[in-house]
Amino acid sequence: KTASAGGAAVGALPAGAVAPNEETIKTGQYKPLSRPLFIYVNKASLKKPAVVEYVKYYLSDEGQALVPEVGYVSLSPEQIADTRQRFDQALQSAGVSAAAGEVDGEVRINGSSTVAPISSAVSEEFRNVQPKVRAAVGTAGTSGGFKDFVRGDADICDASRPIKSSEIEACTAAKIEYLELPIAIEPNARPLAPLP
Repeated sequence: KTASAGGAAVGALPAGAVAPNEETIKTGQYKPLSRPLFIYVNKASLKKPAVVEYVKYYLSDEGQALVPEVGYVSLSPEQIADTRQRFDQALQSAGVSAAAGEVDGEVRINGSSTVAPISSAVSEEFRNVQPKVRAAVGTAGTSGGFKDFVRGDADICDASRPIKSSEIEACTAAKIEYLELPIAIEPNARPLAPLP
Protein backbone atom coordinates (compact mmCIF):
# COMPACT_ATOMS: atom_id res chain seq x y z
CA LYS A 1 0.00 0.00 0.00
CA THR A 2 1.07 3.57 -0.58
CA ALA A 3 -0.34 6.72 0.94
CA SER A 4 -0.95 9.72 -1.26
CA ALA A 5 -0.84 13.45 -0.82
CA GLY A 6 -2.74 15.32 -3.49
CA GLY A 7 -2.67 12.21 -5.68
CA ALA A 8 1.10 11.64 -5.43
CA ALA A 9 2.39 8.51 -3.69
CA VAL A 10 4.44 9.32 -0.60
CA GLY A 11 5.66 5.86 0.35
CA ALA A 12 4.64 2.43 1.42
CA LEU A 13 2.66 2.05 4.62
CA PRO A 14 3.93 -0.52 7.11
CA ALA A 15 1.77 -3.61 7.58
CA GLY A 16 -1.23 -2.81 9.77
CA ALA A 17 -0.84 0.95 9.35
CA VAL A 18 -3.95 3.01 8.78
CA ALA A 19 -3.80 5.69 6.09
CA PRO A 20 -5.35 9.05 6.93
CA ASN A 21 -8.48 9.72 4.92
CA GLU A 22 -11.88 11.15 5.74
CA GLU A 23 -13.39 7.75 6.60
CA THR A 24 -10.56 6.50 8.85
CA ILE A 25 -10.50 9.83 10.71
CA LYS A 26 -14.30 9.83 11.21
CA THR A 27 -14.38 6.24 12.46
CA GLY A 28 -11.44 6.77 14.80
CA GLN A 29 -9.27 4.16 13.05
CA TYR A 30 -6.71 6.88 12.31
CA LYS A 31 -5.94 8.63 15.60
CA PRO A 32 -2.33 9.79 15.84
CA LEU A 33 -2.82 13.10 14.12
CA SER A 34 -6.48 13.88 14.71
CA ARG A 35 -8.51 15.14 17.65
CA PRO A 36 -12.12 16.01 18.42
CA LEU A 37 -13.22 19.65 18.61
CA PHE A 38 -15.92 20.91 20.95
CA ILE A 39 -18.19 23.72 21.90
CA TYR A 40 -19.10 24.03 25.57
CA VAL A 41 -22.42 25.74 26.24
CA ASN A 42 -23.28 27.36 29.55
CA LYS A 43 -26.61 25.72 30.49
CA ALA A 44 -27.84 29.02 31.95
CA SER A 45 -27.43 30.51 28.47
CA LEU A 46 -30.04 28.08 27.14
CA LYS A 47 -32.60 30.58 28.47
CA LYS A 48 -31.43 32.94 25.72
CA PRO A 49 -33.25 32.22 22.42
CA ALA A 50 -30.30 33.59 20.43
CA VAL A 51 -27.95 31.00 21.98
CA VAL A 52 -30.41 28.15 21.45
CA GLU A 53 -30.98 29.05 17.82
CA TYR A 54 -27.25 29.52 17.19
CA VAL A 55 -26.38 26.07 18.60
CA LYS A 56 -29.28 24.48 16.72
CA TYR A 57 -27.91 25.98 13.51
CA TYR A 58 -24.36 24.88 14.37
CA LEU A 59 -25.55 21.27 14.73
CA SER A 60 -27.91 21.37 11.74
CA ASP A 61 -27.04 19.82 8.39
CA GLU A 62 -26.40 23.35 7.06
CA GLY A 63 -24.06 24.22 9.91
CA GLN A 64 -22.23 20.92 9.75
CA ALA A 65 -21.76 21.28 5.98
CA LEU A 66 -19.42 24.19 6.79
CA VAL A 67 -17.00 21.92 8.71
CA PRO A 68 -15.23 20.44 5.64
CA GLU A 69 -15.43 23.78 3.84
CA VAL A 70 -13.00 25.26 6.38
CA GLY A 71 -10.63 22.27 6.32
CA TYR A 72 -11.88 19.99 9.10
CA VAL A 73 -13.50 16.54 9.15
CA SER A 74 -17.20 16.18 9.87
CA LEU A 75 -18.34 13.89 12.63
CA SER A 76 -19.75 10.54 11.53
CA PRO A 77 -23.56 10.38 11.23
CA GLU A 78 -23.67 8.48 14.55
CA GLN A 79 -21.45 11.04 16.29
CA ILE A 80 -23.44 14.09 15.13
CA ALA A 81 -26.69 12.29 16.03
CA ASP A 82 -25.31 11.77 19.55
CA THR A 83 -24.29 15.45 19.79
CA ARG A 84 -27.76 16.57 18.63
CA GLN A 85 -29.39 14.21 21.13
CA ARG A 86 -27.28 15.69 23.98
CA PHE A 87 -28.39 19.16 22.98
CA ASP A 88 -32.07 18.18 22.67
CA GLN A 89 -31.97 16.51 26.10
CA ALA A 90 -30.42 19.63 27.64
CA LEU A 91 -33.18 21.77 26.11
CA GLN A 92 -35.85 19.41 27.46
CA SER A 93 -34.26 19.41 30.93
CA ALA A 94 -34.18 23.21 30.88
CA GLY A 95 -37.82 23.37 29.71
CA VAL A 96 -36.80 25.24 26.56
CA SER A 97 -38.78 24.97 23.35
CA ALA A 98 -37.86 26.14 19.87
CA ALA A 99 -38.28 29.81 19.11
CA ALA A 100 -40.89 30.74 16.55
CA GLY A 101 -39.58 33.08 13.86
CA GLU A 102 -36.88 35.69 14.26
CA VAL A 103 -34.97 36.12 17.48
CA ASP A 104 -32.55 38.82 18.52
CA GLY A 105 -29.76 39.13 21.00
CA GLU A 106 -26.11 38.30 21.41
CA VAL A 107 -24.19 35.04 21.55
CA ARG A 108 -20.87 35.48 23.36
CA ILE A 109 -18.31 33.01 21.97
CA ASN A 110 -14.65 32.77 22.93
CA GLY A 111 -11.96 30.13 22.94
CA SER A 112 -9.86 28.05 20.61
CA SER A 113 -8.37 29.63 17.51
CA THR A 114 -8.51 26.11 16.04
CA VAL A 115 -12.31 25.96 16.37
CA ALA A 116 -12.77 29.63 15.41
CA PRO A 117 -12.86 29.05 11.62
CA ILE A 118 -15.82 26.70 12.08
CA SER A 119 -17.64 28.96 14.55
CA SER A 120 -16.95 32.03 12.38
CA ALA A 121 -18.34 30.30 9.28
CA VAL A 122 -21.40 29.19 11.28
CA SER A 123 -21.87 32.73 12.64
CA GLU A 124 -21.64 34.23 9.16
CA GLU A 125 -24.21 31.83 7.68
CA PHE A 126 -26.42 32.03 10.78
CA ARG A 127 -26.65 35.80 10.26
CA ASN A 128 -28.53 35.06 7.00
CA VAL A 129 -31.10 33.04 8.97
CA GLN A 130 -31.28 35.22 12.10
CA PRO A 131 -30.06 38.70 11.07
CA LYS A 132 -30.87 40.27 14.47
CA VAL A 133 -28.48 37.97 16.37
CA ARG A 134 -24.89 39.07 16.96
CA ALA A 135 -22.53 36.11 17.32
CA ALA A 136 -18.94 37.37 17.31
CA VAL A 137 -16.20 34.78 17.79
CA GLY A 138 -13.22 35.54 20.06
CA THR A 139 -9.94 33.63 19.93
CA ALA A 140 -8.44 33.77 23.43
CA GLY A 141 -7.43 30.10 23.14
CA THR A 142 -9.17 27.18 24.81
CA SER A 143 -7.81 28.05 28.28
CA GLY A 144 -8.63 31.75 27.87
CA GLY A 145 -12.10 30.87 26.61
CA PHE A 146 -12.72 28.71 29.67
CA LYS A 147 -11.63 31.61 31.93
CA ASP A 148 -14.28 33.82 30.29
CA PHE A 149 -16.77 30.95 30.47
CA VAL A 150 -16.21 30.50 34.23
CA ARG A 151 -16.61 34.27 34.79
CA GLY A 152 -19.91 34.16 32.90
CA ASP A 153 -18.48 36.34 30.12
CA ALA A 154 -19.03 33.71 27.40
CA ASP A 155 -22.13 31.69 26.51
CA ILE A 156 -20.03 29.27 24.47
CA CYS A 157 -16.41 28.20 24.78
CA ASP A 158 -14.80 26.87 21.61
CA ALA A 159 -12.38 24.12 22.67
CA SER A 160 -9.73 22.15 20.82
CA ARG A 161 -9.52 19.69 23.72
CA PRO A 162 -11.80 18.29 26.42
CA ILE A 163 -12.28 20.41 29.52
CA LYS A 164 -9.51 19.93 32.12
CA SER A 165 -10.25 18.83 35.70
CA SER A 166 -9.11 22.25 36.99
CA GLU A 167 -11.61 23.92 34.63
CA ILE A 168 -14.36 21.55 35.81
CA GLU A 169 -13.54 22.54 39.40
CA ALA A 170 -13.63 26.24 38.46
CA CYS A 171 -17.03 25.78 36.77
CA THR A 172 -18.34 23.94 39.85
CA ALA A 173 -17.06 26.68 42.18
CA ALA A 174 -18.71 29.34 39.98
CA LYS A 175 -21.93 27.27 39.76
CA ILE A 176 -21.57 27.05 35.98
CA GLU A 177 -23.24 23.98 34.52
CA TYR A 178 -22.15 23.21 30.99
CA LEU A 179 -22.97 21.05 28.04
CA GLU A 180 -20.07 19.45 26.11
CA LEU A 181 -20.86 19.14 22.41
CA PRO A 182 -18.37 17.53 19.98
CA ILE A 183 -18.71 19.37 16.66
CA ALA A 184 -15.88 18.24 14.33
CA ILE A 185 -12.54 16.48 14.06
CA GLU A 186 -9.27 18.21 13.36
CA PRO A 187 -6.76 16.26 11.31
CA ASN A 188 -3.74 17.88 13.02
CA ALA A 189 -1.62 17.39 9.95
CA ARG A 190 -4.12 19.11 7.70
CA PRO A 191 -3.70 18.14 4.07
CA LEU A 192 -2.96 20.80 1.50
CA ALA A 193 -5.31 19.00 -0.86
CA PRO A 194 -8.70 17.45 -0.04
CA LEU A 195 -8.55 14.12 1.79
CA PRO A 196 -8.80 11.06 -0.49
